[in-house]
Amino acid sequence: MKPFRARKRFFFLILAACLTLLWRFSIRPHLITPSIEQDQSTLPLITLIVVFKGVNLPPTLPYFFDSLRYQNRVELVFVQRDGCSDLKKLGAPSNLKHVCLSEKAFWLTHVDYFCRHWGGCTHHRRKTMLEDMRYLGSMPMPQAVYPILRGWVFQKYISPSTVWWGFCDVDIFLGDFARTFPYDLSEEYEILIPTDQLGPGPQLIFMRGHMTFLKNSKEVEGKMMEYGYFKSYEKWNDMGKPDSCNEESEYSHFVLSHPTLNVLSFEAMARHQPVKLFSPSGVYTLPPSYRPSHGIPPTLPRELLVSMFTPSTTSPFIDLDGSSSSFQSEDSFSSLESDISDSTSLSDTSQDIGREFPRSTKKGINGLHQFTSLGVERKVDLIQSTKPPNRGIWFTEKNVNWYTSSSDKGRWRRYFIKRGLEYSERLEPIQIIYKHGGRGMEGMEEWLYVHWQEDKRKVGSFFSSYTSNSFLAFCLLLATFLVSEL
Repeated sequence: MKPFRARKRFFFLILAACLTLLWRFSIRPHLITPSIEQDQSTLPLITLIVVFKGVNLPPTLPYFFDSLRYQNRVELVFVQRDGCSDLKKLGAPSNLKHVCLSEKAFWLTHVDYFCRHWGGCTHHRRKTMLEDMRYLGSMPMPQAVYPILRGWVFQKYISPSTVWWGFCDVDIFLGDFARTFPYDLSEEYEILIPTDQLGPGPQLIFMRGHMTFLKNSKEVEGKMMEYGYFKSYEKWNDMGKPDSCNEESEYSHFVLSHPTLNVLSFEAMARHQPVKLFSPSGVYTLPPSYRPSHGIPPTLPRELLVSMFTPSTTSPFIDLDGSSSSFQSEDSFSSLESDISDSTSLSDTSQDIGREFPRSTKKGINGLHQFTSLGVERKVDLIQSTKPPNRGIWFTEKNVNWYTSSSDKGRWRRYFIKRGLEYSERLEPIQIIYKHGGRGMEGMEEWLYVHWQEDKRKVGSFFSSYTSNSFLAFCLLLATFLVSEL
């Protein structure tokens, strides 16, 4: 009993020391070694642009900053309008640029952008635009007014070497972009839409307000300016009050109807399930076996926590050569062709599966690639301006875009692909993670990011009252680790 008592005393001493430091000095060290690949110099630069109004910053922001600091090829431009907070107190990383603008200056930046494209504006027109835009700024979700232009409106604040820019929210936690962003496919598309998991049946297709990427090029900018109300001052002046989620409704309808834009929708957001793991090592969902029992959080295995503290070059979740990962068997996946054919109205679907369409041969970092030889692809019909059966919508029906995805007998990664005005769905086997040295982790999956929308709805006031602090999170992890050792 003496060794057990000694270890128990040691556990409480360590935990007490952690909590004392947290209370006394408000320390936020980042003691979890990142497991993302350190050499990312060859990756294209991505710039995320956040627009935030006021000084009432959400408690999720420090977590968002924590997940950003380990992304060597991701930068953040944080545009704060009508306020200017000290983001260093919240752990702002070095790859963040903080831009503070008054409400008037914020909208004047938009006025300048439009007038520059229209070849100039009279003083009267500039005054009218500023007044109207400031009125739009009083909407409940004003960041959705011109999101598809954000990278060019604030171009002077982003790096000239930016290849992709994206708009996003701050109630997210970024995973490992080096392993989950579709770099190998990005040259073929101009808009990348991360989505949650798309099951069989009717699927709405739209640009998520919490994360969407646009290629940073003059060509794509020109295509965005083809939006009906952007073409001239007269057209702009006819624009009514937009939906509160304009990027998900009107702009999505425009993008998916554009004759030359190429768009890729890919499953990237951690699915809604009881146990999600997020740390500098990435964002993961855990197997159903870790579902809390009677509201009690699960005890994570020691091996999993050790991996969270270990760099990927020595003990990764996925080995660099892929030897620690596995795909669903080719036999089980080949049966999907007949499953798709049986579940669609296409008379000759088998001829379309994985044969007509070009496949990416360019591998991503660490040899990872999105499209494999086991993938299957089929043409689909995009239905617009008509609500899908038995599905609710949160914007006007005229802006709806949806298609019917194939049925499946298992879980696959789904991609919705737009090449010009041709639409298709591609299914790829899920990369199942067998964590190095772990046990019972066969259902573990990795994601680009996690969004707290559903979690906030479930817990209500938790996020508004919880003190967000990385050191507290470290203490909880340490406590779990030590408890598992007792």
